[in-house]
Amino acid sequence: MDLGKSRRRNKNINRPEEMSSNPVTVRFVNVLVVCAVLLFAIELSDGSFTSRINKISVHLNKALDEALFLGNVSYTDLKVHSKFYSKTEFKPRGMADLYHVTQTFIGWVVNKDIYPEGFISVKNGELVMASPVEQWQNLLMHYAGVLIVVIILSLLAVFMPLCGFFFCCCRCCGNCGARSKPFDKKGDLCKKVVYALLLIVVGTLLIFGVVCAFVSNQYMQDGTNELTSNIRTGVNDTDTYIKATNNQINTLLNINYREFKSVLFDTLDRCSDIVLEQLSEYSNATALTEVVNIVNGLDNIKAKLTFMKTVTRELQVNASQLNDGLRAVKRDLLQTLMNCTQTIHQCNQLSNNVSRLSTEIDFNSLPDISSQLEELNRVLDANITSTVIKGQQAFESIRVEINNTISSHLPQVKASIEDAGAAISRGASNITKTLQDISNELHENTVQPLNRLEWYLKEFTPFRYYIGLGASAILLLVTLFVALGLICGICGKRPDAYSDDCCNKGAGSRFLMT
Repeated sequence: MDLGKSRRRNKNINRPEEMSSNPVTVRFVNVLVVCAVLLFAIELSDGSFTSRINKISVHLNKALDEALFLGNVSYTDLKVHSKFYSKTEFKPRGMADLYHVTQTFIGWVVNKDIYPEGFISVKNGELVMASPVEQWQNLLMHYAGVLIVVIILSLLAVFMPLCGFFFCCCRCCGNCGARSKPFDKKGDLCKKVVYALLLIVVGTLLIFGVVCAFVSNQYMQDGTNELTSNIRTGVNDTDTYIKATNNQINTLLNINYREFKSVLFDTLDRCSDIVLEQLSEYSNATALTEVVNIVNGLDNIKAKLTFMKTVTRELQVNASQLNDGLRAVKRDLLQTLMNCTQTIHQCNQLSNNVSRLSTEIDFNSLPDISSQLEELNRVLDANITSTVIKGQQAFESIRVEINNTISSHLPQVKASIEDAGAAISRGASNITKTLQDISNELHENTVQPLNRLEWYLKEFTPFRYYIGLGASAILLLVTLFVALGLICGICGKRPDAYSDDCCNKGAGSRFLMT
């Protein structure tokens, strides 16, 4: 009976040791993990959090710029489908080179600016023209090319008829080649060749001039006939352009601005969320929340550590008492077995087993958490809980202040945008009204004048055409006389008393004089 009780007691003693050692070890590991997390959170909140807060001003501007970049606005497209009927193409009909030469010559003679620099100025919003008497030197230098051409043409217009008149008078008096000479003088052959070449060049230029005269006269007539219709087409195209411009101004300054304002208002309404999101991202607010949660659990951790320390001490005391009891039981059991060894062989064997039974239970190796508890007390005595909570409250106050600041300024910003939109709309209305007035004035001032111009052109254009045609015919006749004079002068014979051909050199000279 005593032996059975001893075995059961021995089994019951071993079970508490196994059951108590595992929870203690698990709790100890949990305490170490919690302390490590706590120290890491404290270090994080002490340095990295502050550095991240300092980066907010840099990254926040970048985030706001990206948010305010309204690249996804769906604007209404401009309707550019106006059809214009005016034509700028021109068919030179082989006269392109002449037009280029004429344009180049005009570019050499005529200055690009109508007035010399400084001749017209703006004072108090009005155009002021300088005195021509004071600026005569500048005006003379500016229009020097035109004046030279006018003077040369005027001299030709005056002296050519005079030269012809004097030549005719000289011929009538029997001079200037009126009397024929039977023999050529020395050097006459060279003069004939030179004069013939000069006349050939002049005749060629005259032929080119005749062609240009007829073509230019016809072009002028065609342009005159189409003048009123082209002007009406240009006026209608101008009116079409003004209407298209009005529609585009309305689309750009009214419709597109409303679309832009809608997207901008939506972005401004999300500005607070964008700022708070960037603030949370770059300030590591999640880590701060975790630190707050850990700090809030420090009191509970302290209570559990204190309870663990008390339980550990009680376990050590109870283990010591249990060790003493086991020794007494072992001693009594050995004494009892020694008394029965003389009679029973099994008692001797059992005595040997009991002698080998160890009663030394080492409960002093349980972990001592006094140092961790003192470290935790120092952390709590440093008032870290209130500091972390104040930090979280300050962070929340920053969020609230940012939200309130943005919310308080949004109405002013939106009002400014509305005012700008109203000003733009008024400007667009003024522009469209001005363009419409221009269109009305254009129609009022062109209908009647064009009708009168059309009547005048129908009445008097044929006279101009026939005058130009007559001038071209006269130029053609002059060219024909020059050509006949060259042919007779080069191919004809010298007239003499015995033979007088009609196409001799004398006839050629008469053609040239004519």
